Amino acid sequence: MGEAVMPYQPHRHGVHAVVNGHTYPARYNSAKRVAFISLSAPENPDPGVFEWNETHQLWVAQVPAGECERVFRISPYARFFGHRCYVDSLTMESAELIYAGTDEDWAQRNGFQQHDRGTFRRTVPSVELYDYHEEQWDLLFDDWRSATFGEVP
Repeated sequence: MGEAVMPYQPHRHGVHAVVNGHTYPARYNSAKRVAFISLSAPENPDPGVFEWNETHQLWVAQVPAGECERVFRISPYARFFGHRCYVDSLTMESAELIYAGTDEDWAQRNGFQQHDRGTFRRTVPSVELYDYHEEQWDLLFDDWRSATFGEVP
């Protein structure tokens, strides 16, 4: 099995936007082409982008896609005894996994509990994981393709 490989940075998942060289967790509305970012930080991370929302006690920003360097979705995966699993959460001690394979019998035999049809979860020691990596999807790719090559039929 080998040594566990911990992530090169904190465990990330979901949508992120890169604005002015900084990466932030975000929500992205593809119809409106806007990234929504909200942060609980002691100071404004970028006064040209964020403003204080008193109601929610957060720094918030609505950034048009054209002003984002990137908008992308991250899905972290690792191998557990040779099987591909989505890493739902990760600490130095443990990881919450969702089995990403198709062998439901293997998942059940190896301690994964079925939570929904086809969804098997298990918490494991982090040291039992290997090949931890992020898969990223560029949410602005279609915009770039259209701007670069014109509309694709």
